[in-house]
Amino acid sequence: IRQMMANAQKEIEERKRALKAIKQEDVSAKPFKGRDTLPTVGSMYNQGLLSKTDSDKARKIAALQAQIRNKLNSGLLGNVNVPDKPTPLILDESGRTVDITGKEVQLTQVVPTLKANIRAKKREEFKAQLQESKGPEEIQDTHFFDNRIGVKPAMRGKRALKFHEPGKFQQLAERMRMKTQLEKLQNEISQIARKTGISSATKLALIAPKTEALSEDVPNIEWWDSVILTGGYPNENELTTIKNLTITNLVEHPTQMRPPTDPLKPIYMPVFLTKKERKKLRRQNRRETWKEEQEKIRLGLEAPPEPKLRISNLMRVLGTEAVQDPTKIEAHVRQQMAKRLKAHEDANAARRLTADQRREKKARKLKEDTSLGVYVSVYRIRDLVNNASKKFKVETNAKQLYLTGCVMLFRDCNVVVVEGGAKQQAKYKRLMMHRIKWEEDIVKDNDGNDVPNRCVLVWEGTSKQRHFGEIKFKVCPIEKMAREHFKKHQVEHYWDLAYSGAVLDNTDEITIRRFLALMTLVGATTLPPRMLHDLDKRTNLSMERYSQAERAIMNSRTQLNRGSPSWYLGASHEMTEGAQNLSRKALRIETMAVMLVEALNMSSKQASLILPTVAAVLCPDSPNFLRLVSECKKSDVHYRTHTGRCNNPLHPTWGAALEAYVRFLPPEYEDGVSLPRTNLPSAREVSSQVHAGGLDLKHPYLMALTALFSQFLAHDLAHTPRMELPDRTRLKCCDVDYENFHPECFPIRAEQPIGCMEYSRSAPHPGNSLQGCKLGPRQQINQVSSYLDLSPLYGSFEETAKTLRSGEDGLLNTQRKNLPMASAKYESCRSANKAFPCFFSGDSRVNENPGLTLMHVLFLREHNLVAMELKRLNPHWNDEKLYQEARKIVIAELQHITYNEFLPVILGEHALDKYSLRLTQRGYFRGYDIRADATLSNSAASAGLFFVAALTPKTLDLVDSRSALKSGERTLLSAFYAPQELYEAGAIDRLIVGATAGHSRKPLPPGLNEILLDRYFHDGKTNDVAVDYAAQIIQQGRDHGLPPYVRWRSFCDLPNLTDFQDLTGTVAKDTIERLRAVYKNVGDIDLVTGALSEAPIFDSVLGPTFLCLLGRTFRNIRLGDRYWYENGNTPGSFTIKQLEEIRKSTMAQILCRNGDRLQWMQPRAFILKDPFL
Repeated sequence: IRQMMANAQKEIEERKRALKAIKQEDVSAKPFKGRDTLPTVGSMYNQGLLSKTDSDKARKIAALQAQIRNKLNSGLLGNVNVPDKPTPLILDESGRTVDITGKEVQLTQVVPTLKANIRAKKREEFKAQLQESKGPEEIQDTHFFDNRIGVKPAMRGKRALKFHEPGKFQQLAERMRMKTQLEKLQNEISQIARKTGISSATKLALIAPKTEALSEDVPNIEWWDSVILTGGYPNENELTTIKNLTITNLVEHPTQMRPPTDPLKPIYMPVFLTKKERKKLRRQNRRETWKEEQEKIRLGLEAPPEPKLRISNLMRVLGTEAVQDPTKIEAHVRQQMAKRLKAHEDANAARRLTADQRREKKARKLKEDTSLGVYVSVYRIRDLVNNASKKFKVETNAKQLYLTGCVMLFRDCNVVVVEGGAKQQAKYKRLMMHRIKWEEDIVKDNDGNDVPNRCVLVWEGTSKQRHFGEIKFKVCPIEKMAREHFKKHQVEHYWDLAYSGAVLDNTDEITIRRFLALMTLVGATTLPPRMLHDLDKRTNLSMERYSQAERAIMNSRTQLNRGSPSWYLGASHEMTEGAQNLSRKALRIETMAVMLVEALNMSSKQASLILPTVAAVLCPDSPNFLRLVSECKKSDVHYRTHTGRCNNPLHPTWGAALEAYVRFLPPEYEDGVSLPRTNLPSAREVSSQVHAGGLDLKHPYLMALTALFSQFLAHDLAHTPRMELPDRTRLKCCDVDYENFHPECFPIRAEQPIGCMEYSRSAPHPGNSLQGCKLGPRQQINQVSSYLDLSPLYGSFEETAKTLRSGEDGLLNTQRKNLPMASAKYESCRSANKAFPCFFSGDSRVNENPGLTLMHVLFLREHNLVAMELKRLNPHWNDEKLYQEARKIVIAELQHITYNEFLPVILGEHALDKYSLRLTQRGYFRGYDIRADATLSNSAASAGLFFVAALTPKTLDLVDSRSALKSGERTLLSAFYAPQELYEAGAIDRLIVGATAGHSRKPLPPGLNEILLDRYFHDGKTNDVAVDYAAQIIQQGRDHGLPPYVRWRSFCDLPNLTDFQDLTGTVAKDTIERLRAVYKNVGDIDLVTGALSEAPIFDSVLGPTFLCLLGRTFRNIRLGDRYWYENGNTPGSFTIKQLEEIRKSTMAQILCRNGDRLQWMQPRAFILKDPFL
């Protein structure tokens, strides 16, 4: 060590001398900069240290430097370590050994001796060589390069941990405390200022620094907005102009998501324990109390209780003490037992109730809280006047149960009405129906026959308040006095319910039995004369009361707010005069059927099977079959009628307008006649829980035109009117008094604050008028024909068709630029400008939305184009001939487009083969069947055609036909019943291009468009409740008596359902859970909800149930239409050449011919344009 220190000292001295020589000569070294920055020989051997006389050495050194520089520049040497002399070392002020640059030098080098350390050092050197190796391109040029050894890829650096500064949260808490104190002080100063009368007080300045803006705040302009900015991304205070019409696929201001670090707030739900669970909870509480007392005794906090001694446990408890003095111990035990007995008796005496308290307790148990509603029961007894004992029991039990009500004694009808709580009603019902033996008494009927006495529960339900006081008897010699008594208490309907069934109580039981037996065996054609007379009498009385109620409603001016969403919904279901007349007849028949079912005590299944076999002569003005057949023979068989009558020679009314829908399955009503099914969840609840929350995604290949055409077809096939008052006023069913509540109201229950949604029942149909009016389940009216005959354009009645015609050259009336004729008197029009009135067409729903109006305009122009061309080719044809021929051609085009272009994309190719829907390619169609009924089914009209809702998008784009740029859009909210925009120049073309360029909504079962669920027919300008379209369709299915979803699966040969789990594979799991949460049983699922929940199958956009219903529907339409465009060998058939031209028709041609200035159109208008065509 000493020697090393000495050598180091010498080197330091030599280095000092060298530095002094350099400073004296002031010679600076010039470093070499080549490809790699390396020290050169010249920088190591300073020229100032060379001898000036030794010029040979200097030249050699210069030549050597030049060679080294050339080799370094050419890259031949690579990273070569040039040997140099040891660098002189010096000591700094701290005594450390440093070099010229001041870097510390480690003189002692540690050399590994163990093999493990040697191998470790070699590995480190090898890794260093790899890092300093050549680039990939240079390495691969060498012959010894191994491809398995690659350059180490770049690694992402580890993110350093960020720690909070010490005291950060303490400072934050201090700031919050200071801010709170300042706010408290400011409030005190403000209060003092108000008390002293000072108008204002100086606010304290906040010491706390201003909080920074939250990072979650959404700025006005984001980076993705640069697409619509004219001058690029502006500064914060810089104003810029915006290009509103630019289309981009980016999302503007996306909804912020909850940070994943924020904990979810727990949702607390009330738990309702059963009786067994409450008992278990009490037992656990007692056990905890005992354990707590034991712990206190064990810790000495409480004295242990004396043992409960008895003679039986004396020896076991006291042990040796009992043996020492048994007499004394026994006396002590008996004394203790007597003391406990006395304490128990004193406690019982203290708790014993007095006589008044016992009576009060008994009354309190019998009386129930009726503030939220009163339970009411109505009983009808055949004879109560002549039976004192039964009368005493009826009155006494009602008073003992603290029931209110009245007993009406009338010779033909004794009515008992009681009001109270649910438990009170249950006890009284057992008395009236079981405990009192009414059959023991034999009474006389009107004919003097002996019949047993009888008690019938007419009705039980709830009421908001009590209408009677203490129960009393009232004797009425005539029916009018009894009615007036109930009317005085505002419950006249109680008497109507009881008295309506009393008429048939006096009918001979033998007659009824014979009648039922006859219906069961062979089917009766008419009712027995006596029964028919009684029913007719009671029906007349009931219909008179019905008319009185309607007159009272009209006098009270109870009606929907004009312009409300429910008002516009009523405009889509308004009645014609013919439908109103039919509905009155149907209500009369329905009333008779209900009375007959109640009198004969039929079940709903018996009523649905037996009533259709019963005929009643209640339609004297109905058309005669032979008369109608003769009228059909007189009509021109070359062309179809507007009403659809006379299409089928054997059944002239099949498929005609103002006829009832047919049914694939028998209806299911609660009473077998007309009462909708009960014990079901609210239609609004089903809509909001099952159909809400669906994503609004674009369909991958279906255009928006598909949804518009679907709605147009639905309007061509079905139009179900809803009940109205005789003065054509639409019914108001929500927020009305009982006196103004119409019997045909069927409102939808909804959650608060909505509470109620409007719905009036569909108009009933009296049945097949050609075979006489028959009793049976309620049927509904179709106001349009069931054939594909363009009834929305031409109308379903001859009067409407004449109004739409111009009377010249077979043309239809138009206005301005080939638009439908104006209808200035149309009530439901939202067009405020009289210069742009709503349109008038063959269907009152023409103005429902711009897309639907567009379809009317297209086929209107097509008809006039065809008529003008026929006029040019046949100038000798008159107006009627031109009109009928043009109408026949345009209808044929519609039928061909529907089955050739539309149905393949909706039903799929597989369904076309299954239901025989493929069109004939050559020649005529030979499948017409005179036995096929083309009448639309109730299930298709009320549910199947609703598939269009799943395809309807929120908005309809308006695209310029020349530039193909989007110029705007129309939502369903702003466009209903307001077609004034179609008067604008180029509006038709913008709608056409938008419908063929925009996409339909992608059906995502079971979700629907949120506008249809919450804001349909609502423009946001009123406070009225919006229309939930899905709830309306669900309620309509129940109103029409459609069987539940499980029945339709059996009808369509699909697997039966017994539990919700059976839906797996057809319905998504989350949808199954939604259905399970709403419906109590899988058998309660509505047809619409179940069918929309199914996943599409094969190449269709529909589930298997809707596919089945619509496949059968369109097959029947084709097979049962005598005027189908492919049919031959009929007077009105097309020739083969004409049929070939019809088969060339496409929807794209209709659009091109009838647009204003369209420049282009894709060949397949319903689906996405194929870029490879």
